[in-house]
Amino acid sequence: MRKTAFTLIELLVVIAIIAILAAILFPVFSQARTKARQASDMSNLKQIGLGLAMYSQDYDETMTPWDIIGTPGTGCPNGGLIYWPKLLQPYVKNTQLFLSPGYVFEYDLDAEPNRTPWVCREQNVNIFANRYMRVSYIMNNIEPEIWDGTPWKDDPLRHWGIRTYWCGNQICVTHASEIVLPSNTIHVLNGHTYGESWGARFTDFLHARGLWPWTGVGKEWSGGKPEIHGIFNNRINVLWVDGHVSSRIWGSTYPCEWSVQDDCNVDPWWPGG
Repeated sequence: MRKTAFTLIELLVVIAIIAILAAILFPVFSQARTKARQASDMSNLKQIGLGLAMYSQDYDETMTPWDIIGTPGTGCPNGGLIYWPKLLQPYVKNTQLFLSPGYVFEYDLDAEPNRTPWVCREQNVNIFANRYMRVSYIMNNIEPEIWDGTPWKDDPLRHWGIRTYWCGNQICVTHASEIVLPSNTIHVLNGHTYGESWGARFTDFLHARGLWPWTGVGKEWSGGKPEIHGIFNNRINVLWVDGHVSSRIWGSTYPCEWSVQDDCNVDPWWPGG
């Protein structure tokens, strides 16, 4: 009986075919896994949006502040700051919502000792790991004085985000009635600062255009490209004020999407603006 076997050439051809198929399929598997994580991230944002809406209803349509000053106590000089994830806990009852399945950024608080006294670890539930604050999302809180050179066609002081600010001797927060286009106003999106977003320097649109050296949107400080900052196949997820969640290419947001006014007509980057 004659025995048969693969020749060396046949074996090499089979190996080459397997290698080609693997090269084709592995990126597809990776993208599918990223899409699954993106869907889970969008679910997080949707539930965060429901919590934000319930908070607003309980406080006479006042929007959720990104922080408040807590009660002075051990480890909390001046009361410290209590951040919006803690403020939403009575409504969402889930600390994991604020940690994305796509990434978690650990902000080293002790690297900035001048900030540490204002951070109240005891009054912020489960968003700390030792000296690190763990975050995956950033809230829109742009102040009109800190547009950082955004080239509005009119006075920058006429535009602002969902801000928390001093008015007289008390803290004031944007009221829901001030937000003219809720479906076109950014509320929360993927980011890596532990609460601050009071200036345009924290957005993606300045960094993407090379007008600011770093960003708070996405998972890195610098780099200026969607493939670096875009957590989900070059994209990020955005929760809008009206509660819907969408996906955007990193760097593609516009200044007027961060403001509560109907002002895209004076945004020089907005198509037709």
